[in-house]
Amino acid sequence: MRGSSGSTSRQDDAHSDAAILGIDLDAVFGGEAQGQEDIWAWHLPALEAFYAISSQWRTEVVHNRVVPLGLDYTAAQAGLQLSGLSIDAATWNEVKTIAQGALDEFRRTM
Repeated sequence: MRGSSGSTSRQDDAHSDAAILGIDLDAVFGGEAQGQEDIWAWHLPALEAFYAISSQWRTEVVHNRVVPLGLDYTAAQAGLQLSGLSIDAATWNEVKTIAQGALDEFRRTM
């Protein structure tokens, strides 16, 4: 979901994103979705791994613009090792899903 840290529009972004997916956040969270910033525990390992390697993008310059192509897997592996993180294949797949979402958002805002 979109939203910026410290932004008051974060909750509105969550509601609009959920609406696109057909999810009623008020129903899911019992009317307490406003201000909800929790991450489900089973997503934390992938999120922590992504944060550890979130600067490891392959890029290309196109028309004087830096365009992200995707994660550099070799650099990502080194970043995980240097961060002391060991992840399994399922968590790596989640990291790739997060990275694809980030890449889609990069491209959307270009």
